[in-house]
Amino acid sequence: MTDTTISPFTAAFLAADQIAKPGGAMNSIHAPVTDAKVNFSDLCAKMFAYTFLCLLDDGAIDITLTNRKALFGTKNQALIQKKRETTQVSGGTSLLAAVRDGKSVHDAVYSCLGGSWPSPWKQVVQAVFKEASAAGLLVSAGDGIGTQVTGLPKIRPVPEQQAEIATIASGCAQRWKRFEGEHADLAQQLVLECYSGINGRVNKSGASYLLPSPAWPGPR
Repeated sequence: MTDTTISPFTAAFLAADQIAKPGGAMNSIHAPVTDAKVNFSDLCAKMFAYTFLCLLDDGAIDITLTNRKALFGTKNQALIQKKRETTQVSGGTSLLAAVRDGKSVHDAVYSCLGGSWPSPWKQVVQAVFKEASAAGLLVSAGDGIGTQVTGLPKIRPVPEQQAEIATIASGCAQRWKRFEGEHADLAQQLVLECYSGINGRVNKSGASYLLPSPAWPGPR
């Protein structure tokens, strides 16, 4: 029997067409289990945001939406307090370990990734695809549209696991949309800070080719 005890990162990846913004002409990929195009950056940010939601529901962290002084007026910020050093959330250990009391969601994502790349977004989806493949849910199907954006081959669901995938994706989408409905401001801020945390790991020096790229270990 396939082990489908997967991380929230991967659950959100499977639910891409249900939780991510629609893709446009640029920065978009095909959702892994449908032909729908989704916004690549928004999907990666929501994969992290959904994992934070699962850690929150698990009681491992608290997240507080606050206002802080900025150059012009005030700015929203999502601050985290760690309540436990361990979590029951599969694949949530690396993200929980990056949480520091009083620091922001942005800081935790930035710390979790722990390296700089031309595209940290690629590192995120490649690690998650590796987990989904190991679980027997997704397989590669040759080159396809989006390969240059994600660094991944064309992806298709394993036919025998389509019902399982649909259950996982539906559960993730319902949980996230319920959170968005009940805590709209916090959900929006989570996504914004997850995006900025990932984007902060972009190597802007243009010299990354001189050194081997670090590998984000992915969900663990």
